[in-house]
Amino acid sequence: MKKFLLTLSIITFSTFIASAQITKGSTLLESEQRAGNIRQGGIKGWNVGISLSPGISYALTNKFHLEMGFHNLAFLGYGRAKSESISSAETATTTSSNFGFQTNLGTSSPLNIGFRILLQKNRDEEKE
Repeated sequence: MKKFLLTLSIITFSTFIASAQITKGSTLLESEQRAGNIRQGGIKGWNVGISLSPGISYALTNKFHLEMGFHNLAFLGYGRAKSESISSAETATTTSSNFGFQTNLGTSSPLNIGFRILLQKNRDEEKE
């Protein structure tokens, strides 16, 4: 699975930072059905999805932040697959697509609490 992570700081005050973390993932599917040495079919396809995790952090110092956020508050996904079934007389091919949207807005939303340590020097510190 390929993953891409993007964190956006939306609103920045002196010590509070509102942020949104976006994660993209993709998967390739491929399988084959066999009976002994005889191929009976298979499936090929792919899935792609993106999830949103909003949060807020409080800067105790320039290098140490306390964070709170909702992990995977919303998810959007799309997939496509082509399957093939081979019998003694003929071959049947089916193509399918799926689309999904999921939210975790209920009372059981996963609330994360943690901290972040910033290791990179601030640009303001480098200028001095």
